[in-house]
Amino acid sequence: MRYLTSDLHSSRIITQLTESKGYPWKEYKVIIPDGYILGVYRFPRGRNASTAFTVGPPVFPQHGLLNLGATWVIIFPGQNLSFILAAADDDEEFWDSNYDEMAHLDLPSMIYFVLNATKRTQIGYVGHSQGGMIGFAEFGRLESTMKNNVSFWIVFTPAGRLGNIQPPIR
Repeated sequence: MRYLTSDLHSSRIITQLTESKGYPWKEYKVIIPDGYILGVYRFPRGRNASTAFTVGPPVFPQHGLLNLGATWVIIFPGQNLSFILAAADDDEEFWDSNYDEMAHLDLPSMIYFVLNATKRTQIGYVGHSQGGMIGFAEFGRLESTMKNNVSFWIVFTPAGRLGNIQPPIR
């Protein structure tokens, strides 16, 4: 099974980093149409708030190429997008996917999960690198209904060309 951000190692990192900074969190498993399981984390409120936020749309930050979900919780709270918004798997099959699958299977599955969990009709999307590229691929498809569920999206350093990367990463 493939876990995008919640393989055992990444899950521990996200848990430790989040808890060390005093933020509440919850992990969910999202089963996508091809049977893989992806980890999605929710930060329901800031560390000093007593109740969950109900103002504004949920925002979904997608990590970049060769990153993990921990990318969004590794730096200090005042500099960290996930916390601001909230006030390596060795298995070869894990890596056997492509951008089309990530854009057309993974991304909609995770976004629809968040929409269902929050009882909202729209979500904000922040994509870094690979996250930006799969956003462009899915939101730009003429037949995609996903764009109706995204109120805004922000892209940081969209992934470009990987032609000069040497194996084994390539």
